[in-house]
This record gives sequence, C-alpha cells and structure tokens, in this order.
Amino acid sequence: MTCPHATGAAGHRQAGDGKEARRTRLFIGTSLAGTALAPAVAAYQGQLRRAGWEATWVAETAVHLTYLFLGDWPAEWARRLATALEAVAALPAVSWHLDQSGTFGPPQAPRAIWVGSRTVPRPLARIQAETLAAARAVGFEAESNPWRPHVTVARPRRGPSGPLPPWRPVTVAITQVALVHSTLTPSGPIYRPLHTVALRREATQRP
Repeated sequence: MTCPHATGAAGHRQAGDGKEARRTRLFIGTSLAGTALAPAVAAYQGQLRRAGWEATWVAETAVHLTYLFLGDWPAEWARRLATALEAVAALPAVSWHLDQSGTFGPPQAPRAIWVGSRTVPRPLARIQAETLAAARAVGFEAESNPWRPHVTVARPRRGPSGPLPPWRPVTVAITQVALVHSTLTPSGPIYRPLHTVALRREATQRP
C-alpha cells in the first residue's frame, strides 16, 4: 500500500557501469490478513457500499499496517535493509486497538478511507521508530513527518456527502514486521514479503 503519509526515497544508482539497477517497490509493514481485523474490514466495506460509496476495495488478504514506504530500490540495498531490520526482533509484540475510521484528502473527494486508532500506542510507535532507524542505517533519507498508524480499507472513486458509517472497534496483535515487495497491477497491488522479523512473544504489550 502506498500510505498517504508515506515518505519517498531519494534516487539511487548502482555503482559500477553507471547503468540503472533493477528496482523493486518496497515498504516495511505488518500483514494483518490473518487477524480479526480482516473480516472486520470486509464487513465495514459492506457498510460503505450500502451507504453509496464506489471505490477500489482493499482485499482481506492485503490488509496491513505500513510503518515506512520506501519507494523503488535495487535488490542489493533491500538485502542490506533486511539485515538491519533484524534489530526489531528485540522489541515485544503489541496489542493495537483500532477504534476509529477516517479519510485522507479533501472531504468532498477523499483519496483513501482508513481505520486506525485515535492515539499512537507507545510500543507501536517504538516499532515504527526502529524500522525508520534501520532504513536510515543503510542510507534511506526520510522526512520527519508525523506517523499515524492506520489501515487503508478503500480508495474512493465516488461517495455520498456526510459522515462515514460507524466503525466497530477491533483489537489485533502485532507480532511481526516485514520488508515487503509491492507490485502494482490494474486490479490492485500484490504484496510479497522479502524478509520477516518476529517480535518477542513473552508478553504482548498493550497501549
């Protein structure tokens, strides 16, 4: 997913013959496809449809939380980032309570509908900070934009005026972080984990 608060990467060329290296579109995130959030998102999409929204709907298998959007990078850089990302393994798993929905973009023409939390849980913010530190350690230049944890559920084409349907809160466990390859297709992006780091499971921290 291209996060509305994502930060792009500076141009990167492979050293040597001066030719552009083959790039892959990358982000760091957590898949939530196998959690209680996925069917809750599907149910909420049904509410949005009945309310009159027309959109590109995020599939249950693609539901995820993005910590950092990286842009297009060569495979060698991705391998170095995967190694740096192992530092996240020292952090504990986290319970994340998603208690609100909202939109990004102009109210009359939003570009995304999301679900997330009213506040940023401190343990979750620490995970995001560690992923950012790992990326910076291998040369990623990130802007210091505030991070708002959220899950995109739809990219609207047309919708009714007025508030969104109510979102029923859901709590999920964040147990792993992954470096993900994203392939854009006409029917939506396809995500493939390149490297997954498990978080400590001794005690799942709550916000």
